[in-house]
This record gives sequence, C-alpha cells and structure tokens, in this order.
Amino acid sequence: MSDAAAARQAALDLLPDGAEVFTASSVTADAIGLTQEIDSSGRYTATRPMLMAMDPATQMGEMRRLGAAPQWVVGSVHALTHNGDLVIASASGSQLASMAYGAQNVLLIIGAQKIFPDLDTAMRRVHEYSLPLEDARARSAYGMSSTVHKVLTLHGDIEEGRVRVVLVDEPLGFDPPDPRRKTPPMTPPLIGQVALVAGARPSEAELGVEDGMPPGYFPEELFPEVT
Repeated sequence: MSDAAAARQAALDLLPDGAEVFTASSVTADAIGLTQEIDSSGRYTATRPMLMAMDPATQMGEMRRLGAAPQWVVGSVHALTHNGDLVIASASGSQLASMAYGAQNVLLIIGAQKIFPDLDTAMRRVHEYSLPLEDARARSAYGMSSTVHKVLTLHGDIEEGRVRVVLVDEPLGFDPPDPRRKTPPMTPPLIGQVALVAGARPSEAELGVEDGMPPGYFPEELFPEVT
C-alpha cells in the first residue's frame, strides 16, 4: 500500500461488518486510525472494550478465553524478514495465542521499515530497539517496566490465507523515522500461506545498508519505531 490511508482502507475492506475483532496492542494500527475504527465505530463486535471492562482479579479465565480465539485479530509485528518470517514479541503473550492458532483470521499492518534480511537482525530489532522504547512507554503509561518474555515467529500457516499482511510503503508507528532511512519499494500482491496485500523483498542497498559494513551489522537508523 502506498500510504497509511490506503492501508487503513485495505484493512477495513477485509473485515466484514459485525465480525468479532480483537485489536492486539499496536502503535501501528493506532497510528492509521484502525484501532479506533474497530473498537469505537459500532461496525464490529470489538473484543478489546469487553476485556477492558472486565476485572482480572475475578475474570481472568474468561478474559484469556475471549482474547485467545476471536474471529479476527488485528495488529502488527516487530519485524518481517525477506523470507516472510513474522516476528512478534510480548511481555504477557496476550496477543500471541490468537495469532498463532486461536483466531480464524489474522490481519497484520506492517510499515516497510520493519523489513529485515533474516531472523538474527529481526531479533536485534526486538531487543536493541523496540524493547527500550516500549519499556519507556510502559513506565510512563503504567508505572512499570516491560520485558520480552515471549516471542512468536510465524513462518507460514497450515491454513492458506488465514494470515493476511498489509505492507505500507512508509514508516508507521511510535517513533518518527530517521530521514536517512530508505524505504523499500512495494511489489504487486503475493498470495500464499501468508497472503500479502502488498509485498516487498528489498535488497540491502534498498534497506540503506552502507558499503563497507560487515555482514549482519545494521546502524541505528534502521530501527525507527516500536511495533
């Protein structure tokens, strides 16, 4: 997709009116107005407002069940590799069960700056960039620190088309992008076990890796936002 507005519309076009939708915590989905539309418009059976109204002290079992198996889960990832591996890190794991298996449909909105060559560099992004920013956000918002207790890596799915990815040809999310960061171009849609609404597999040059850097090394500007 060319921009945030197009990505938002593509996501909404995929969600049937009245569908049960769980919005996993995602700054990317928040940034394009998708979370607000799902949770507040009345067009969908939104799971998150139900969860927020429940008492964890007395209803945790019901909360776990409600979040684990919705019709749709909508969110983002921390990184996407050239091979199509999707990496999602979490402190609690509250969104991982639905993405791994429980949800009938998974819809992920991903800014192009989250594309990395391999899982090693994807995990570096999780620990060296995303975690410090999320930790600062959690301390400010909740008065508590964050950590990476669980990491889900999706290599594909046994059910073709269950996982859908909307790639956006611009940086999206928590932190303003470094202007030196080169955004890779989008390619036509690819359909497979993970259905890409728009896909890209950029070269290292397109990712902004400078000549002479050792293999696997990525400068700070390649990590421009939290999920």
